[in-house]
Amino acid sequence: MVVDDSLVYYYDIGSDLCVYSDSSTSRIRNLARPNDGDDAIDCQMINSTKEDNIVIDKSRYFVADGTDEYLRSTIADNPNINTRLNLTIGAWAKILDGDPFAVVSKYSQYIIGLNSLDRPAFLVNIQGDGWRPTSYNNDIWGDNTIDITDWHYWVGTYNVLDGSGGEIKFYCDGNLLVTHAISAGNSNGQLRNDSSGEVKFMRRDSGTGDYQKGGIAIMHCYTRPLSWQEIRQNYIATRGRFQ
Repeated sequence: MVVDDSLVYYYDIGSDLCVYSDSSTSRIRNLARPNDGDDAIDCQMINSTKEDNIVIDKSRYFVADGTDEYLRSTIADNPNINTRLNLTIGAWAKILDGDPFAVVSKYSQYIIGLNSLDRPAFLVNIQGDGWRPTSYNNDIWGDNTIDITDWHYWVGTYNVLDGSGGEIKFYCDGNLLVTHAISAGNSNGQLRNDSSGEVKFMRRDSGTGDYQKGGIAIMHCYTRPLSWQEIRQNYIATRGRFQ
């Protein structure tokens, strides 16, 4: 796994040390944020319990019923998570029925999930320009033979280019599916300046509803675009649990 100062969070539900109880609430503790000391960053399980939802088969993972269960990170006000520039968002997930763009969501800035054609996609919210790419509901997201109901490692990267917009890349299992150029627009491709959005997993952070049914096991965020080699490294380091 790639660990450096760009790592904002890395939640791994498969670790015995990761899931713990705090009074009546089950939480997932971030194990890999660097330079964090004792101030570990937690992810709350909403409307669910450890006993019901950490299922043991090949690995442990969070099971979301698509109705009201999801994970909510406690780092919404962390300045690192509100970067307007470069980032990498990733998750090991199996995607079943649910609402669009509800696997990983900081709705003010980025989302990973299914588009209207039930194709996995990665979008960013550009200041003054809205969600990009605008063609996100088209059949543009790479190999349509991928069975999304199996476990896959989904990763989106965004790179702001000096004065000329940005570039989105979307990967599955360490393989690049698609690249999109983002125009400079009103803010030279910077993400929306809004720190109010929570980070949610298996729910779209856009108000009520918008839940995803399926499983999620590992989630991470970096404040830089990982290279293909680094994404491949993370995939190889964790894939044995899902194959």
